Amino acid sequence: MQNQILSCQCGNVQLSIKGKEMASADCGCGSCRTAGAKMQALDGAPTILNSHGATHFELYRKDYINCEKGAEHLAQFRLKEDSPTRRIIATCCNTPMFLDFGPGHWASVYGILWPAGTVTSKRAKSFSAGFMAKLLWAWAKMGFKSPKITFVDRQIEL
Repeated sequence: MQNQILSCQCGNVQLSIKGKEMASADCGCGSCRTAGAKMQALDGAPTILNSHGATHFELYRKDYINCEKGAEHLAQFRLKEDSPTRRIIATCCNTPMFLDFGPGHWASVYGILWPAGTVTSKRAKSFSAGFMAKLLWAWAKMGFKSPKITFVDRQIEL
């Protein structure tokens, strides 16, 4: 399985991601819109909301993602204190890196991290049966476990 390295804007943070994405999706839910607006309003942050107000993600198994460099620059924020969803940002340049839905077995890596034109998978427009089957199959291959991403432990408020 080949690894790919994804970096924040300034290169201080590098994520290593194994294998192929489980799915490619645009999310336009209220939480992603709110969080996206907050994150892209930070100094020097990239634009993550598209013209329709959605955020593009590539979904990967949590156990396929690792921080190779710059974990000290990573911080998490939650829209609500008790939210199971945390969004991980490289604070060195305010680049959103990925979304971690705590109970889930996948992480949603922000599509902006890939060079333009390199994401070629078909985007899910909704939670179709095929999309859900892919997630379930990936979870089955993980022994129905949901690993924790432990290389981020710092909190920030936005």
